Amino acid sequence: MFSCEPLVAPGSRYYNYAAGALARSSLLCLQCIGLFTYLPGYQLTRRSYDSFLLEVILDGELEGESDGRPFRAVRGNAVLLDCYRPHHYASATGWQALWLHFDGPGARGYYDWITRSGGPVLAPENFEELHRSLAGLFQQFDNGPIPGEGQMAREIAGALGLLLDPPETPPGSGGLDRVLRTINENLHRELSVQQLAEQAHFSEYHFIRLFRSQVGTTPRQYIITARMERARHLLKTTDLPLETISEQVGYTSDSVFCTQFKRRYGVTPTEYRQT
Repeated sequence: MFSCEPLVAPGSRYYNYAAGALARSSLLCLQCIGLFTYLPGYQLTRRSYDSFLLEVILDGELEGESDGRPFRAVRGNAVLLDCYRPHHYASATGWQALWLHFDGPGARGYYDWITRSGGPVLAPENFEELHRSLAGLFQQFDNGPIPGEGQMAREIAGALGLLLDPPETPPGSGGLDRVLRTINENLHRELSVQQLAEQAHFSEYHFIRLFRSQVGTTPRQYIITARMERARHLLKTTDLPLETISEQVGYTSDSVFCTQFKRRYGVTPTEYRQT
C-alpha cells in the first residue's frame, strides 16, 4: 500500500499483517513493515501504539523522545522504540528509513536487552547486514508470496539478533563476559565480589553498579542463582547424594544448601528430585 500520510514522499509504501492467534501467543509477529521517505517538517507524537518499532536509518536525520528520553539518529543508525510508552520523533530536514512494527511474547525481552546500555539509538557495526535482513523481508511482501508466520518470526529474530550486543557498550563492560565465565566454571569454590571486581579491573563499588546495569542483578544474587540452577540440573540428571551436590555448587553445609534451595523453589532438594 502507498502511504497517504502528510509529509511522507510519494512512492513510500507499507504492508500490514494480522498474525493468527497461535502465532501471537508464541512468536515474534510482524504487524507492519514499510520503506518511507519522510519530508522536511514531518513529525509524529503518540501516547501509545501496541508494538515495538525497529527503524533502520538509510539517509537524513531525525530527533525524538522515547518515554521521556531524548534521542537523535542519523544515517547508519538503528532505532528501537517501545511504542507502548509515549514517543515522539520529527525532522527539519527529512530522512529515509526501512521500518518494522512487531510484537510477541519475547519482544519486550529483546527490547530490554538491546537498549540496556542506553537509549533507543544504536550504531551497529553490521549495519549493512541489518539493512539486508529487513530489506529481504520487505521485498517478500513487495513481490510475493507473503512468507509464513514461522519464517517471519525467524527473520525478525535474525534482525534483532544483530543488535543483541551493540558495540557501543560502557567502557570495560566486556570484562563482564570473563567474570560470568569465571562464576559458571567455579561454582564449587568460594567467590568473593572483591575477587571478581579485581578480575574485571574495577573497584568493588563500580563493579557492582556495572554488573547490575548489564546483567540485571547483583553479583552475589547471580552466583546464588547459578548455583541453584546447577543444583537443579544435578538433582534431575544424576543420582549423586545431596552432600556431593551441595559441595559441587559451593556449599560446605548441607543444611544451608537445603534451606537456600527451599527458599528459592518452595520444595526441598529431595522433594524436587522426586517430582
